[in-house]
This record gives sequence, structure tokens and C-alpha cells, in this order.
Amino acid sequence: MVIEIKKGDSPEKIDKELKKILDKAAAEKKQHLEKFFGILKLDEDPVTLQRRWRDEW
Repeated sequence: MVIEIKKGDSPEKIDKELKKILDKAAAEKKQHLEKFFGILKLDEDPVTLQRRWRDEW
């Protein structure tokens, strides 16, 4: 996904667009995991869990 940053864009608008990308990525990752483990009930973002597991290894 590409975000076009224009000269007049506010930092809030840019942050909002970037958050949309991260939220979409987290939803796709959760959907991918559900195929293998059934419906997961996670209180935490799968991307955050992945980063934590990666850092522990």
C-alpha cells in the first residue's frame, strides 16, 4: 500500500493513514492464523505478540 504525503498534510492525517495500514496488516495476520488454529480469542494484537516472541528468541 502506498501513502502519498502532500506538502499541506498535517502530522495527524499522516499518522491516521499509517495506522490504517498497521490495522489492516494485523487483521490479515489474525485471519491467516485462524486458518490453522481455529477462531482465536486474542486480547492482544497478533503483530505485537509476534514481535514479543521474536524478541524473546
